[in-house]
Amino acid sequence: MFKHFLKINLFLFLLAAFCYSQIERFPGSQLRGRWVGKGKIIVDWCKQDSLSFDFVIHEDGKISGKIGDAQIKKGKLRLNSFLLNFLGNSQYLLEAELEGPLVKAEGIERPKIKLFLDYRNNRLVGGFHSSGKKSGAEKSMKLSGSGLALIKQ
Repeated sequence: MFKHFLKINLFLFLLAAFCYSQIERFPGSQLRGRWVGKGKIIVDWCKQDSLSFDFVIHEDGKISGKIGDAQIKKGKLRLNSFLLNFLGNSQYLLEAELEGPLVKAEGIERPKIKLFLDYRNNRLVGGFHSSGKKSGAEKSMKLSGSGLALIKQ
């Protein structure tokens, strides 16, 4: 009987966590405003060692600004899934559609990017992955980075 009770409670907890994670929620007001910083590029095929970030998080969670040399065409910040956060992933997920090259000098252009962010000590920290393939030609591979640190202006 007790095992049955535990199974039902575990099922209900997981169901509630899943449902909660599907609600698009905007983070607190401390994240609204302009954020500036850099992240270390960790792919060996890119000669540039870092990518710059300069964007604004608006009241509705939408993002505008620049990532690298690209203009953010459409962007959104949201809380990451409760379940994913519980499993050790980042607190926030920023997804953006880009216009123009990420790294102009090397002709690296990707249509989308995701930032995986945590809010710590009044900073946004984390990493990023552009759209692209995991392997193959440089022209089509993901541009990835870590050590992203953004400071609110």
